[in-house]
Amino acid sequence: MRISFIIQKWSDNDDDCFVGGSAKSPFRLVKYLSRVCERRLVVYFQGRKSAKPGVVLCRVTGAKLFVKTLLQNLLAIRPVYRAFGESDVVQCHHPHYGISAAVLKQWVFKDKLFVVKAHGTAVPELKANNYKGLKGALLAWNARIHRHLDSFVLARADAVLCSSRFQEREMAALYGVNPAKLKTIYNGFDGDYFKAADAVRTGNGETLRIGFCGRLVSKKNVMYCLDVCEALVRAGRSVSLNLVLGDRHAIEDRQVYRQLMQRIEGVPFTVRVHQSLPESEYARVLQECDVGLVPSVGYESIPSVVYEFAAAGALVFATYEWGIPEILKPAYALTGKADVDAGKVVAAFVDRESSSLLRDVEEYSYQALVGDYMQLYESLSR
Repeated sequence: MRISFIIQKWSDNDDDCFVGGSAKSPFRLVKYLSRVCERRLVVYFQGRKSAKPGVVLCRVTGAKLFVKTLLQNLLAIRPVYRAFGESDVVQCHHPHYGISAAVLKQWVFKDKLFVVKAHGTAVPELKANNYKGLKGALLAWNARIHRHLDSFVLARADAVLCSSRFQEREMAALYGVNPAKLKTIYNGFDGDYFKAADAVRTGNGETLRIGFCGRLVSKKNVMYCLDVCEALVRAGRSVSLNLVLGDRHAIEDRQVYRQLMQRIEGVPFTVRVHQSLPESEYARVLQECDVGLVPSVGYESIPSVVYEFAAAGALVFATYEWGIPEILKPAYALTGKADVDAGKVVAAFVDRESSSLLRDVEEYSYQALVGDYMQLYESLSR
């Protein structure tokens, strides 16, 4: 089967740093799908210009917000036209980047398969990030425009892929997507870097190693990790905390960053801050953690780090909302009460379960997930 992809970011270096699921997940998926199908073209919008054949950068500099989205799509019309012409399936990994493809699907390539991955829901996600002032007002206005643009793209897709059943319901409610078009294929982890641990970590060492990974926005609630670690210290446990905070050159919310750095200075345990990590180093840091905390307080589907912590052999504790209950055992739900959650972390090492997930973690490797994608393509082709 011949497939072309429209994605946010590309790198010729497989070990490059990717921040955020909307950039990282499609890049990893393209890598694995390319091993089992004939990849015709990759059209992308961020990153350095590729030296590989069939990989086309459509980058726009200077423009901002929805204007940039429109200009990028205008620039992409020619390569996307080629992608439709040479492929059986064109898959777009974010509605923002599928406007040119949706136009061509409607008026030129009506019989070609066009699949869109839902990577967010504009207004609810923006509200969860809790931006203030003029920036918040501009982004809210921009999100509403993007919502209309995304609706145009989603309405013209043959299938809309979601990363959770929760997101399926959101797509139907917020965008009016026909439920028959909605398909859930969970995100996952790159098995070339993350190797599931053979044995559970019991926490019998002197120090409990806690980990957090997330963008620096308020909805990720990184401060709560410090609260839990302080509660563990009060309970007599030795603790260290690894914070993986994304791109050091593009801090999303500087207020959150300043507050975090100030708070770290006074905590009674070791904190290591990591930013702009290549995938191999990122995997190594997560593999050094006994526990991964995912304490989001704002709108999510299922953060990719849930899969990655589990694949690294850590026990994962997360906010039990949105799509997370679909994959996480109830015993690993965070309550939002630091002392209670600290007690749950300690108790988890007494029970010594092998995983926090409801299913075998290997089912969420991209090596396994490509089978779900191929089945979808074949069913749409009938």
